[in-house]
Amino acid sequence: TLSPLFSNNAVLQRNKPCPVWGTAGANKTVTVTFNGQTKTTTSDASGNWMVVLAPMAAKTTGGTLTATETGANTVTITNVVVGDMWICSGQSNMAFNLGSCDRSSDISSANFPGIRQFAVPLANLGEPTKNLTGSWTVCSPSTASGFTAVGFYFARKIYQDQNASIPIGLILSSVGGTCIDPWLAPEGCTDVPVLQPLYSQSIMPWGPFSLFNGMIYPLAPFACKGAIWYQGENRETTNQSVDSYYLKEKALQQGWRRVFGLDDFAFYIVLLANWGTPNTSTTPDMPGATWADTRIQQVNVLGLGHAGVASAIDIGDAVDIHPKDKLDVGERLALWALKNDYGRTTIVPSGPTLRDVTVSGSSIVCSFDYVGAGLMVGSKTPYLPTQEVVGGTLSNFVIAGATGSWYAANAEINVDNTVTVSSPSVPSPRKVAYACWQNPAGCNLYNRDGLPANPFYVDDVNAKYVITASAGSGGSISPTGATTYLKRKTALYTITPDPGYYIQDVLVDGVSVGAVNSYTFDPIYSNHTIAATFSATAPVFSVTASPSAGGTVIPAGVTNVVQGGSLTYSITPNAGCKVASVIVDGKPVGVRTGFTFADVRSNHNISAKFACTIVASASYGGTISPSGSITVIYGTDQTFNITPLSGYSISDVKVDGVSVGAVSTYTFSNVTADHTISVSFSGGIGGTGSVPQQSNIIFSVLASTLPSSGNTGNWATYIPSGQSLTAIGNPSVDVINGRKWERNVYADGDGYRFGGSYSSSIACNGASIVAAVRPVRSADSGGWRSVVDVFYDRLVLGVQNDTGLVNVRRNGSLDIAPSNTAIPDGQMTILSLVVQPNGTYKVWANGSLIMDNKTTSDMTALVPGVTGGAGGFGTYINVGRNNPDGWTTFNGNIGDVFLYKTALTDAERGELEQFIASKLTDYTITASAGTGGKITPSGSVTVMFGANQSFAILPDDGYVIEDVIVDGVSIGVVTNYTFINVSAPHTITAKFKLRTYTITASAGVGGFIEPSGNVIVNYGANQRFVISPDEGYVVDDVDVDGVSQGAISEYTFYNVTSDHMISAVFASAAKPYGMNNRTVLNDPLVLGRLVRVWGKVKDISSSGAVTFRISDGYNADVVVTADNVVLPEGFGIGKMVIVTGILDADRKVIARKVVVM
Repeated sequence: TLSPLFSNNAVLQRNKPCPVWGTAGANKTVTVTFNGQTKTTTSDASGNWMVVLAPMAAKTTGGTLTATETGANTVTITNVVVGDMWICSGQSNMAFNLGSCDRSSDISSANFPGIRQFAVPLANLGEPTKNLTGSWTVCSPSTASGFTAVGFYFARKIYQDQNASIPIGLILSSVGGTCIDPWLAPEGCTDVPVLQPLYSQSIMPWGPFSLFNGMIYPLAPFACKGAIWYQGENRETTNQSVDSYYLKEKALQQGWRRVFGLDDFAFYIVLLANWGTPNTSTTPDMPGATWADTRIQQVNVLGLGHAGVASAIDIGDAVDIHPKDKLDVGERLALWALKNDYGRTTIVPSGPTLRDVTVSGSSIVCSFDYVGAGLMVGSKTPYLPTQEVVGGTLSNFVIAGATGSWYAANAEINVDNTVTVSSPSVPSPRKVAYACWQNPAGCNLYNRDGLPANPFYVDDVNAKYVITASAGSGGSISPTGATTYLKRKTALYTITPDPGYYIQDVLVDGVSVGAVNSYTFDPIYSNHTIAATFSATAPVFSVTASPSAGGTVIPAGVTNVVQGGSLTYSITPNAGCKVASVIVDGKPVGVRTGFTFADVRSNHNISAKFACTIVASASYGGTISPSGSITVIYGTDQTFNITPLSGYSISDVKVDGVSVGAVSTYTFSNVTADHTISVSFSGGIGGTGSVPQQSNIIFSVLASTLPSSGNTGNWATYIPSGQSLTAIGNPSVDVINGRKWERNVYADGDGYRFGGSYSSSIACNGASIVAAVRPVRSADSGGWRSVVDVFYDRLVLGVQNDTGLVNVRRNGSLDIAPSNTAIPDGQMTILSLVVQPNGTYKVWANGSLIMDNKTTSDMTALVPGVTGGAGGFGTYINVGRNNPDGWTTFNGNIGDVFLYKTALTDAERGELEQFIASKLTDYTITASAGTGGKITPSGSVTVMFGANQSFAILPDDGYVIEDVIVDGVSIGVVTNYTFINVSAPHTITAKFKLRTYTITASAGVGGFIEPSGNVIVNYGANQRFVISPDEGYVVDDVDVDGVSQGAISEYTFYNVTSDHMISAVFASAAKPYGMNNRTVLNDPLVLGRLVRVWGKVKDISSSGAVTFRISDGYNADVVVTADNVVLPEGFGIGKMVIVTGILDADRKVIARKVVVM
């Protein structure tokens, strides 16, 4: 795939190397073709790839770009042109679209196929991402209304000036209401000392670098010309520097330039427009955190390289912070681009800008840069050219003595294009200012090019400083010599080597700043020197990459780079790790997988910290701290502390899914891989609770009805059935300890609205809000945050994101819980607000009273659209935020929510809290087993409310189940048992007993075996049998399980694991008689004696005793009775056998042993 920047209708940057990137399979060959070029590369192990197209001339005819992964697919994009790329960023006035400007003729005539826009969606992130969505739009009458208005007029001016020969691409990356800090790149602040505190501030949700991470970083290293910037808010004023806004604009420009890997980056900004009540004071709004002071700092941007300032101080709107005249703004920005970037060197791009002041008697004489064709008194109507007011009087000049008050001044334009300022009330002037108010309506100093003068403020006309500049042989510095500057002005110095020479070094106040080709003195408060040296040999600088545990920074070690060269590093974590931060020249620049030193002019160093992630979670009933996704630096330790709520206990702690017991603290030592730690708690009062007073519920929702993952969409209500909460933003689902929670992100303004816009009151008898919440700390502060918000501020229950303190609003008032009641970060908490009809209220957190407000303000009706200027905003009931203001968004998770139009009793509240708690509570089933077997799972088994839990009872070898006891009651012999719909703790115990076997022992006539009969033997035991013949008899044979053991006198069964048989046969002590069957049958002396006969089996009878006849072949058949012996295997008719037995009176042989021959 290709990055969305490379999609149909794209604009690529002309005259610069042009990176093109995307993803493919790991280690695959990728080939890109465009405009006669073919570039091939190999994707890395993660599938990322990039090629760089050689610089191209402007191309207005759309072409085709293809990217092919060998052996896979080809991606083709069409209508790709080559021109100039501009990033359009800032606040809402940059995002303000052309369709809102009331300039329908500009839309209908906007047939400019070479002007195109790519809009970056909002993404406010704690870490930089390469994920990007969006597409290109070609400017036409049907699409122009959606373009950034400032960007459109900027692009149109250039496009028409260049006769449509250079396509203009606009990347709109702007968010209304944002200060400058989130847009900064960490790379830009490394060499601005007063901005170092930014590195330690929280990034989320709107802290430093957060919008850069999500909306600028994904664009890099897309080749571009520069940026236009329309923004004017600063997060702080004096805790860093009185000039911090200017310094942040400097950091913004150089940070973006560094991230995009460019040696030059145009940066043109808009001076804040006039807005608010027109000024009537003679005292300037200076110094301090004012619009006037911000404008002074914005003017100082002129001291930066390749920068410009377009004023909007004369085209604002007193009542609308979004003035509709974006035409003048865009075209004034375009003047800077035309002069600096398109060869129109004679253009005057700015209005008069104060250069110096001198005192002449009782007057102050002001001189200016950018006087152009001369100064004039002018008048400006939006959209129309500036008109000279012949004979007009300059306004908005004020003057003061060294310590005196400010007075309106007389200001006159002199023939030398200076302005003389005086007042009869100020005989010895020392201060002078122009247009230093939020809305200096009527400011009218212009140059004859129609551009307004920039405001200025001089608090001491004698406070001037000298910068002395010098250059050695081989080059020059401009300006050179001694130059005088007013206090707080900025100054740009340009260093230029002669042909064949290189800049060797630049010293500022005697200290090297590297072989830079330009240097800006930030707001000046002292004298300075700057000196440049040159050499015929290009300096070589070293870049050192320090080794880092947990990953690699490549190239490693020291790499030499010739002046002006670049060096790119690849930063790769080991498997199971991630990049935690990259440190460049001792300053953290955030999370990067690569870093480029562009235009190297000094030594540098780079290192990286790698980290692993430990995800910590806890069930209801306590906390684990820290919680959530914790980044742990590779090789360090991380300790977690576990604290149960009152009435709860730690049930179990699992690390990477394996129980480590009910410990209260756990430390991961020498972390070198990702881990998880989860805690379950048990306890509480038990039971399922109930939902009381259902007829008085305005609405309720249950977390269990949320989808299993992804965005929630609308949230179906539990009561009233069939309705839903309508999603605001993109709330999603988190699954924590097996439970679903709605995920609410402050930065995204997530939330829900119930019902429509209410036009009538809701009668009530007090009110109650009961909700399950899980606050997650974020950096925003101040005001209130809403879990449930009824009619904007009529009734609000929420939790502040930065402190964890519960807040309540009633009829516009705001109450905050005591500081010692803060809800711990990530703790699952059931909050209950009960307001009585007379207005007094109480708040409970997990059953503990934390707020008890006795103020009476009746709660007999919830009235929409009331108090606090909410107006129509106050006609909605919301969850997670209020309807119009995303800044009230609660950050964290929301579970079950109930809103009542009545005050619940304590008993009712307790039942409802238990209804919610039971579903969040983990219950313990204690499973144990006696000797001889096991039960699985065993020990303390944590089970969620409503879940089923099965147990298997498994005896060991040689044992059987004797009994299973559940909650103290025998359920008999079972091999498994399942607890259904668990809502309380349980016990289950298994008992086992040894398995036994039977050995059947028997003996024939003439002796006995002991023990005899059915002998019971335990599994694995030994059993000895003794065989004893009677007097006159001997043991003839012992048979064990059908196998003859011979004439033994004892036999032992070892390790008995099955049933057995043993039988003994005895014989007369006399020797068996008989040579053949005929002798046996005819000799009367052998009756009753032990005989042995043999022959072939003729027949077998099984009626009664088993008998058979054998014949020796001489018709001497013998009948054998064999009911007391085991016939051997293979016995049958026709088999030759030998029979040993007793010959009875009937001449039958009573067999004692039969052997098949």
